Amino acid sequence: MTATGIDFGTTNSVVAQWLGDDADVLLLDAHHIDADWRHPGFEYLFPSVVGMSSLRRGALFGWEAKLRSEEAAEACKRLLKSDEYVTIQGRRFAATTVAAGVFQAMRKGGPVPRPGS
Repeated sequence: MTATGIDFGTTNSVVAQWLGDDADVLLLDAHHIDADWRHPGFEYLFPSVVGMSSLRRGALFGWEAKLRSEEAAEACKRLLKSDEYVTIQGRRFAATTVAAGVFQAMRKGGPVPRPGS
């Protein structure tokens, strides 16, 4: 039986699958990491970040938001506790909507097969 678990972290999130004998951490958003941010293990992190860019429509999440946003809100999990809304580039988003966007972006981003698999 396969089960999927999400660690929705304040700074970064991670998704893993239990394969019966072992857990496999999934690559979700590694294609958005710039060379300056490529460090061992970072490819398994999904930054808990929402942002906006004038180059793209809609909200950005994960590495894309962290590295390509003109304005971003870090620590999306913390927003659920302290803020009802977050304002980015003059647009107001409910904290719950932001959290749902993070999860949706995780789902869209992976899983990506590991190199050599």
